[in-house]
Amino acid sequence: MSSVEGPNHLQRKVSNLLTILEEDGEQVMRSLGHIGGKVTRSLDTALTSYHRLDCCTDSDIKKTYQEVSQELEVMEEQITIICATISSLPASGEDTVEDIWEEKPDLSSSSNYLLKKVARKMNSIKREEVMVQLNLNMLQNNVRKIVSKANDAVNVLNVSELGMLQDYTVSRELGSMDIEITMLRGK
Repeated sequence: MSSVEGPNHLQRKVSNLLTILEEDGEQVMRSLGHIGGKVTRSLDTALTSYHRLDCCTDSDIKKTYQEVSQELEVMEEQITIICATISSLPASGEDTVEDIWEEKPDLSSSSNYLLKKVARKMNSIKREEVMVQLNLNMLQNNVRKIVSKANDAVNVLNVSELGMLQDYTVSRELGSMDIEITMLRGK
């Protein structure tokens, strides 16, 4: 191989690494969007269940409570599994969920107790949903930063006359970023 072929070969290799990195980044972003959508749908379903109980009369609450409580358990379990999957991330944001329960004077104390119990579970689900969405946004921002840094590294390679050592450094940096994307994809 002549010295003229070396840099061109390395530039093609770096360009291929960038293309792979960008494709992996897009795949991670789609996956994170899918997870966020699933969490949002779970919260919407949980809110629908809660509102179904909230609209009951005193006699209906006792009948509907078991069904709604079980539905909320399933939603909470799904969101908890997603939380556990991304639990290595630091908790971000503050508790922005407000209490949605208010005692109803026209209901008995036992019905109000059941309604309050379901409202607490609903608040727990909402808090977890907020945390998951914040963490998903943070992951998406990290992927964007990694892909941007990779683009910058390739632009440096393409714009200036670099020696073999600098080419190697850019290639190594792209490899490092590819590993970061792969680790994010594995979560």
